[in-house]
Amino acid sequence: MSDPNRDDPEQALIAAIDAGRCVAFVGAGLSFPAVGGWRDLLLEVAKQSRDPSIAAVVAELIDEGTDNVSLEAAAQLLEDAEPDGKLGELVATTIEALCDRAGAKQDVVRQRVEYLRRIPLSAIVTTNFDRYLPGELPGPAVYRRILRAHERGTPRYGSPSQHAQCPVVCLHGSLAAPRSITMTRRAYRKRLHADPGYRRFLGTLFSTHTVIFIGFSFTDAYVNELRSEVLTLFGHDDEASSVVPLPTAFTVLPNVTDARRRFLERHEGLRVVSYDTPEGDHGAFDRLLARLAKHTSPLARLARAAQGRRILWLDPAPENNRYVTEEVRGIDLVSTVDQALVRLATCGYDLVITHLGHGASPPHASTAEALLEQMQRPRHGAPVVVFGSHATEHADANKRRSLRAGASAYTYSWDALFREIERILSPGSVSA
Repeated sequence: MSDPNRDDPEQALIAAIDAGRCVAFVGAGLSFPAVGGWRDLLLEVAKQSRDPSIAAVVAELIDEGTDNVSLEAAAQLLEDAEPDGKLGELVATTIEALCDRAGAKQDVVRQRVEYLRRIPLSAIVTTNFDRYLPGELPGPAVYRRILRAHERGTPRYGSPSQHAQCPVVCLHGSLAAPRSITMTRRAYRKRLHADPGYRRFLGTLFSTHTVIFIGFSFTDAYVNELRSEVLTLFGHDDEASSVVPLPTAFTVLPNVTDARRRFLERHEGLRVVSYDTPEGDHGAFDRLLARLAKHTSPLARLARAAQGRRILWLDPAPENNRYVTEEVRGIDLVSTVDQALVRLATCGYDLVITHLGHGASPPHASTAEALLEQMQRPRHGAPVVVFGSHATEHADANKRRSLRAGASAYTYSWDALFREIERILSPGSVSA
């Protein structure tokens, strides 16, 4: 079967995010407007070093080449000049100063992070150590939380104020823990070869999730080595095959030519989402992130599921749900059982949502039970989801009562409610 998104990488990326188990791997490009590049950072750090001669040596070493080997070597010289592991503290101080001097450029980075946070990701992994994307340091607890997320299900839905915050892993350290900052040749080598958990985590992540590289230039030899292991595992670069294999990851890159795109897809397992940078303007990158956030948000997903369907939503405070109706067409809000029954008698609905209502404890009937009883005479046919709205104290009892009364499902969280709506409205699903 042909892939309908084959010629549209952006739509293919949106479909991959919708499918779940996507991880963003974020590099320095995301925060470049405020922090700048690694070269400039090293030169700034060198100026603050207690060794007055180191600045000239670092500048000379960096000018010898622009590859990461030269940059890592320069960082190593800086560490050698700073006894007692003080390089991390010096780097943290320098980065904070660079951010402070960036002024309004920080708003660009903060907006990018906000877009990224709206995308329903399983995790964000970053090699950055700046103030814009704080997170946890690598370790068993966060490794388990990400790699075993299927045990509890990864929240993907909710209201704008309640959208799930996926875990963020700061692979190379954090400003909150300056001594954790990793940027020297020796530190990278130690992290990759003397920390088996780190290597195994990334290898497993690359193997089991769809990775989206954002602001990452693939000049990191250590990450490339791990990716190469995964590509070999999957037989991606099998010379005997005449078929271009499916990509194992996506990457967002500027100004990619057709020739480079074909190479990255065929030999690096990367589906390229490219954008143009006229005169160095990366505004198209920001607009791309905005589109990804918009089209993969919980409401966008719900709108697609509800397209062409009609939903009746009973809630005594309908204004609480207007953020949904503003984005999702086909939802009618009512505030009483009588109003709901009038609508049901005159309109056909594919789904009814009702709040639990008063009388949650026997012997009084809840609003949901009253509506369900009336819907049986005559039977209106539409499946009913009872939404307890965070009523966790009596959740088990409320669920039993709702199901006995004829409800298709009972939920008490936005995440579960959105999942139920999508399940019921999906073609071919069992709705009652």
